[in-house]
Amino acid sequence: MAVTNEALAAYGSVKIESAGYGDPHQLISMLMEGAISRLVNAKIALREKRYADRGRNIQQAVSIINGLRDCLDLDRGGELADRLNALYIYMVSNLLGALMDKDDVKVEEVRGLMAEIYGGWAEIPVDVRSTFKR
Repeated sequence: MAVTNEALAAYGSVKIESAGYGDPHQLISMLMEGAISRLVNAKIALREKRYADRGRNIQQAVSIINGLRDCLDLDRGGELADRLNALYIYMVSNLLGALMDKDDVKVEEVRGLMAEIYGGWAEIPVDVRSTFKR
C-alpha cells in the first residue's frame, strides 16, 4: 500500500512508526484520524485568530487526503474507489478554497465527510480487514 512520505510526515512519525506498516487498515485509520484532527485544529485556530496555524493544519489535512487518495486501487477497487477518488479531489478543492476564506464552512464540510468515511471504514469486520493486500 503506497502512502506518500508527505502524508506520513503530515500525520506524524511516532504513530506511523508504531504501526509498523503491518496493518493496512490501521494505517488508513490513522491517516483519516489525522486528517480529522487537523481540520478540528484549523477551526480552533481560526476562532483564536491564529491564521498561520490554521493554514498549516489545512495544508497538512490536504497532504493526508492526497495520501489517502494515493492508496486507492483504481484498477481493482471498482466504483467505490472511483467515488472515493472523486470525493477526495472534492475535499482537497474545498480545503484549498478555504485557505482564502476567513470562514470555516468548507473546512467543516470536509471534516464531516471524512468523519463519515472513517465511520464506515471502522465498521469493516476484523475478519475482512485481514484480507486486505499489502
